Amino acid sequence: HSKDQFAQGKMTHSGSDKSSVKQRADRAGYKWKSIGENVAHNQKNEYEVTQAWWDSPGHRKNMMNGKFVNVGFGYYKGYWTEVLGTK
Repeated sequence: HSKDQFAQGKMTHSGSDKSSVKQRADRAGYKWKSIGENVAHNQKNEYEVTQAWWDSPGHRKNMMNGKFVNVGFGYYKGYWTEVLGTK
């Protein structure tokens, strides 16, 4: 999704095909029960993006959600994606 955001030229939860994180997880074969996503743009490194998400109440809520036990990260040319889920 990070590469797709770059191609769109904007930070967004929607794919260029209008897909949601749920649809993208389904296509990837992840059999989720709960799923969430954090996106960010222009942080220089992993520390900065984690701090930015931590400082945002909505993003922090995703990060601290006890339902989520799996996490995946994506990065492409300044665009960050964090997908959190439970199978």
